[in-house]
Amino acid sequence: IVKMATSTTYNKQQIIEMIRNKNVLIEFRKSKHAKSQKWENYLQVFVNGYSQCFISCTKCHCVLSWKSNDGTNVMDKHDKACKQQSASSSTQQSIKSFWSTNNGVQKQLVISTKRKLANVLAECCATDNLAFNFVNGVGFIELTENLMKAGQQLGSGVSIDEVLPDARTISRHINIIYNFRKQQLISYLVTMNYYVITVDFWTESKTKIHYGGVTIHTYSEEYGLLVFVLACKPYDLPNQSADNIRLFTDSILESYGLVLDKVKYVVSDNENKMRASFRSNIVRIGCATHFINKIIEHVLCKPNIDCDAIQQLFNDIHDIVVYLRWNSSYEMISSFIDVFPELNCVVTDKDRKSILARIDFDELLAFAKYLKHFVDVTELLSSENTPTIHLVLLFKHRLINLSKPNENDPESLQKFTKYFEDQIPTYWELDDVHYIAAILHPNTKHLQKCSIKDKKKAHDLLKKEINKRHDKDQFEDLDVVALMYADDLVAISDNATDIERFIRTFEKVTQQCGLTMNVKKTCMMSLK
Repeated sequence: IVKMATSTTYNKQQIIEMIRNKNVLIEFRKSKHAKSQKWENYLQVFVNGYSQCFISCTKCHCVLSWKSNDGTNVMDKHDKACKQQSASSSTQQSIKSFWSTNNGVQKQLVISTKRKLANVLAECCATDNLAFNFVNGVGFIELTENLMKAGQQLGSGVSIDEVLPDARTISRHINIIYNFRKQQLISYLVTMNYYVITVDFWTESKTKIHYGGVTIHTYSEEYGLLVFVLACKPYDLPNQSADNIRLFTDSILESYGLVLDKVKYVVSDNENKMRASFRSNIVRIGCATHFINKIIEHVLCKPNIDCDAIQQLFNDIHDIVVYLRWNSSYEMISSFIDVFPELNCVVTDKDRKSILARIDFDELLAFAKYLKHFVDVTELLSSENTPTIHLVLLFKHRLINLSKPNENDPESLQKFTKYFEDQIPTYWELDDVHYIAAILHPNTKHLQKCSIKDKKKAHDLLKKEINKRHDKDQFEDLDVVALMYADDLVAISDNATDIERFIRTFEKVTQQCGLTMNVKKTCMMSLK
């Protein structure tokens, strides 16, 4: 769960008492958003990882009440008093005068310690069968920070066995942590007016147990795009009918004090049961990456689509390697290409050797290169840190353009790409919000590479949304959206006076909408 402000706050007396008692929960950190030089002498106070409305002077260690809207006023007032205090006690020797720091020596110690830790962590990964990147996890970093603090407080006289808790003790803390974090999340979700949820269901291949998951997406001015997994648990209803899926989703939302009516959109895969589940009283958007993966699945598995050669190539590789899900087909092919030169020495089975002999390596490379475009688009659309809905329309057209047959490609690949060129426009469904998001985003508003039909649809949808919010009289004889977004801006009028009138009207409307657009600059550049 992303860290956020907690309802537990402390007053100044409690903060001072915690400092006096050397409470391990209290911390002093540099402010991440500080821009003024005033912050050089101040640290923000945190308790148990959560910021408090206090700062501490690094010179005199005074605790001062401070809120973000105070700016640097508190610091300005304290600096005057702090300077006077420093002047009166300037004759007293500081502890620093008895110990001179050597940055060079400290740097060497850090490098030496880092080298030792690298060896220890490599041994740890090998011994405990852990991934190397587990050291980049937020939980591991927090663990090491707490271990360093414990070492500073306890010294070397305490054994690590005395400090580390038993596995059973840790397991008993899971429910406590879960309940605390859930309540913390609930208190935050109450403040949200709108949110988007993602609903997904799947079956574990070995146990055949059905699972369901609900993820919530929202935006915060302080933290940006936030994603929380509300549930990932066994699906315990009798069947996966539309009513039961809706009931399952409702029960998860209700456990967090949420209702489906306030959900702005539901994002799900495009199976019929999901379409039926969220058909009424809510807007369902089909997952773009699911559309991509399904098209790939169809072209690799569906018979009688004139892609026999590529399907045979894929099946040959599939037989030689191992079973993989369809959405990891590129990883399988990429791994196969990496070891292809060595396979003749490794494969001993006669049937597999004959399969290996009939594989055209150049055809395989071309196939992998084309498939990589879909992998790249999927990864870019799957970002959890930044919104990507404005990219869906553009990426759809990009894949269509990349799927146009190239005469330099093998004939088998030309048939393969032709299938995508024909299927993507109709199979990959777009919602109105995809068009509006694309035309409103500053990086995609000109809708490069899009068809004339899609550009017109995006312009019409935006005009429709603006008209909903303003009197239609304001737009009489003015194609304001075309003025702002059409490729040929001067097509509306070749008269500079008319353009100026359009600009004034449009800027007035966009200000009322809360939009910031440099219309004049765009139009004047077009007139030139």
